[in-house]
Amino acid sequence: ATVAFLTDKVRQEHISTVWYIEFSNHLVADSIAEAAGAETALFHTCHNISPEDLEAGATYASLMEGNLEALEQHMA
Repeated sequence: ATVAFLTDKVRQEHISTVWYIEFSNHLVADSIAEAAGAETALFHTCHNISPEDLEAGATYASLMEGNLEALEQHMA
């Protein structure tokens, strides 16, 4: 029932992107987006970081910059 409600809400509000957070199983976001004709995108909460991101030199600032880029891309 919750997924159906959220899918209807995405359609009604003409929401173009369903956001999910890192380390989440974004299958629910994918399902809602697919049913509603929207896209999905990652919004990093910046309080968790993968070992791969850490090894690549990710910082709080770089993660926030990534969020800004994602917002600019998906909100345009």
